[in-house]
Amino acid sequence: MSLTLLTICLLTIPVFFIIGAPIFAVVGAIGTLIFWYAGESLALVAQNVFKLASAPSLIALPLFIFAGYYLSESSFAERLLKFFESMVGWFKGGVCLAAIVATDIFTAFTGASAITIVAFGGLIVPLLIKKGHTSRFAEGLMTISGGSGALFPPCFAVILYGLISRTNIRWLYIAGFIPALIFIVAQYAYCLYVNVKEDIPTNPFSMKTFLSSFYGMLWEIPLLCMVVFGVMFGFVTIDEAATTTVVGFLVIEGLIRREVKWSKVPKIMSESMMMLGALFLIMGCAMALTDYMVIKEVPQTVLNTMEGIITSKLAFLMFLNVFLIIVGMCMDMFSAILVIVPLIMPIAKVYGVDPFHLGVVFFLNLEIGYVTPPFGISLFISSLRFNVPVIRIFKGVLPFFVMEAIALLIITYYDTLSLWLLKVLDLKQALDIHMI
Repeated sequence: MSLTLLTICLLTIPVFFIIGAPIFAVVGAIGTLIFWYAGESLALVAQNVFKLASAPSLIALPLFIFAGYYLSESSFAERLLKFFESMVGWFKGGVCLAAIVATDIFTAFTGASAITIVAFGGLIVPLLIKKGHTSRFAEGLMTISGGSGALFPPCFAVILYGLISRTNIRWLYIAGFIPALIFIVAQYAYCLYVNVKEDIPTNPFSMKTFLSSFYGMLWEIPLLCMVVFGVMFGFVTIDEAATTTVVGFLVIEGLIRREVKWSKVPKIMSESMMMLGALFLIMGCAMALTDYMVIKEVPQTVLNTMEGIITSKLAFLMFLNVFLIIVGMCMDMFSAILVIVPLIMPIAKVYGVDPFHLGVVFFLNLEIGYVTPPFGISLFISSLRFNVPVIRIFKGVLPFFVMEAIALLIITYYDTLSLWLLKVLDLKQALDIHMI
């Protein structure tokens, strides 16, 4: 196969993305073409699929994906929002804070902020407008909130990142806890400013309303606490948490509340496993590409090129922020994990960036990329959801974007925020990449 033919084939691949070809087919095509051109055996892809299938933490992935799909069919989102509103809605900006926390928790369990926009859009935007906020503010908050949930257990994006980067999944969750809280504080800070400036009225605390909303979440609260804190503090393994989550939601939403009909379960299972199947194929092809790049010393070549331009850890982190935001504008999270992580991991290690801190920076940059024009996917999803122009959505997002960008810079260049909990819990040894 000539180099010219290989180049032509690779250049036509973006066309398949545009016409809607499955990403696993596109990634697989890239891998196959490169292996063919290099004279490598195509068995490498099959070997990586087998290696992936034998990974101990893999079982958690399909379970959490199914749980997320199942949960989106219930009224969990509405009840969760009411619960947090009853707790914090009595102080300035409390309703906004309730919206931020509720969407983050929902994203943690469904795994995608896009689903959160669809599920909560019809709840949060009318609620905020009713409280006295402008439509632009409400749409902006709804578009950007939920992103921090990608760092909370049991978001399966972190599980995927751990599998691809071969870092400890539980430690990734712990490293991301404080940075996620900082992002929440950054979002709330602007909400507080708007609420004070525009003198948005608050509702007095009502014990009756709180108890009613608490009863509406009575079965879910113990399950949420067990999964989130159980995973973080090692009371349960990732696999045990995944199994408990699925069984718990099937019992709560299917048997006790009866919000999801059992006749829907086969369809939900089919849709979630179709996503898993495509994801699994992408992972196999991506891991084969990773092995090929390692064999051919691609990361080392990239590093050698960068060393003349980027001479310090600080400069590398600055470059990484810009690069990952651009990636977030152009790629979904799962594709970015599979394609970008294997490339940046060895380079980041050379510059002395801790692998767990790298994971935190990776996710937060992508979330900001999703609301960055002109291609940020969350902007377009909100535009469709609320039937308004994209430019209006971005105007609403912009102040939150600035607050998150400031928070990102602090988190990126002060890695203690990511690593402090690991050190307190005696889990972290500097620069060790632990196998799962």
